Amino acid sequence: MPDSNTPSTTDLEKHLQALNDLYNSIQFLRQIPMPILTPSEQIASTELRIQKQKEVSETLRSEPVQVALRAAKESEALDPSELSANPRRERRKRQRSPSPASPQPYIQPRRETTSMFSSCDEDRLPLRVDDLDRFIKEFNQSHKCKLHIWLGTLAETRHRSVFVLRFLIPDVLVAYATVNAADANSEGALVTESITVFSPMEKKPPHSQSKYAVYQTLSQQLAKMLQSDPFVSFRAVVNLLCSYDDLFTARCDRCQLVLSMEGHVPPAARVWVNGEDGVGGQWMARHVMCTKL
Repeated sequence: MPDSNTPSTTDLEKHLQALNDLYNSIQFLRQIPMPILTPSEQIASTELRIQKQKEVSETLRSEPVQVALRAAKESEALDPSELSANPRRERRKRQRSPSPASPQPYIQPRRETTSMFSSCDEDRLPLRVDDLDRFIKEFNQSHKCKLHIWLGTLAETRHRSVFVLRFLIPDVLVAYATVNAADANSEGALVTESITVFSPMEKKPPHSQSKYAVYQTLSQQLAKMLQSDPFVSFRAVVNLLCSYDDLFTARCDRCQLVLSMEGHVPPAARVWVNGEDGVGGQWMARHVMCTKL
């Protein structure tokens, strides 16, 4: 059974109404801005204020209000939680928009690039400097292309982490690849920093540039491919260089021409095309302009 001291819903509504009327009467007394009124208006306002004060005083002493106040006091004694808070202040705090967070340092989004090199698992195996001699020997025995450590750094190879490898396709090209074995991200594996291509007839150092447009274009294309995958395995780089054995005879995979319409150079770009079901694949020759179509 409900407690006999617990007021009914009807009584609560009466109490709330009595207290609400008292509150509205008090608020009315605060709405007359006395300093901006004329002297005659101030006299009339003062009389009105005195009259309203009497009415508020009578309302406050009235039986319904006194009963409501006693009921509120008893309710507070039974459960005083959250009654001391200012509801208007709490409402303003809830409605207040959150303060802006402190400005964070700008972090440039990382660009996601797709490697332009072969996706074969064998080409993805890292080649470490300790395995380089064996790799060169086995490669030269099984390919017509030849790979050597450039004489300019041969004597210093054991004492340096950066040196140059010379790649030769007879009667086609000579490529100098600058490799680095000291990069921490590669865990000791050889990382190709740059590749410069020349005619086999040119006698120029690796840090120079070919005088022929076809080899200049080829060097630029190889730099673009290295940029797409800076830590690509040196095995994949050698595989790519081997695909240029038909540089001057292969037809472009797109336009089916040997010489491009612009510049009249052979297909200096290579695009890796996976085989069926992702098994195997091959390098397709294309002109640089045809790769953009």
